[in-house]
Amino acid sequence: MRISQLQKQFGLSANTIRYYESQKMLSPVPRSESGYRVYQQKHVAELQFIIRCKELGIPQSTVKQMIDTLQRQQPLCQEKRTLFEQQVANIEDKIANLVFIRDELHELLQLCDGRHDEHTCSLTSALLAGQ
Repeated sequence: MRISQLQKQFGLSANTIRYYESQKMLSPVPRSESGYRVYQQKHVAELQFIIRCKELGIPQSTVKQMIDTLQRQQPLCQEKRTLFEQQVANIEDKIANLVFIRDELHELLQLCDGRHDEHTCSLTSALLAGQ
């Protein structure tokens, strides 16, 4: 399989696929006699794995760690579980932070009736006062 076929299948650029290869997120890719990369089914599976992890918001460094365990041919379930648990904790922290920000914005909105100019706007005043 050529890189152009992977591009079409996954909607990735050739540069992105080569980048994953350069970062050793893909198994070594054999080359044809003419020097073209020849991707195999395992590369398709690895790309699917990378894309799905990216969709789940898993950082590239974590994806790389998980791929390393897969490429060792002896993936340790507990290692992957720990990485996923860390990702869940990171997401929960982000959610808590977003909820805090949302609540702060709601409080600021309560100060504003939308009828004042820039100089008398209670939102501006509150932000200038550090609220």
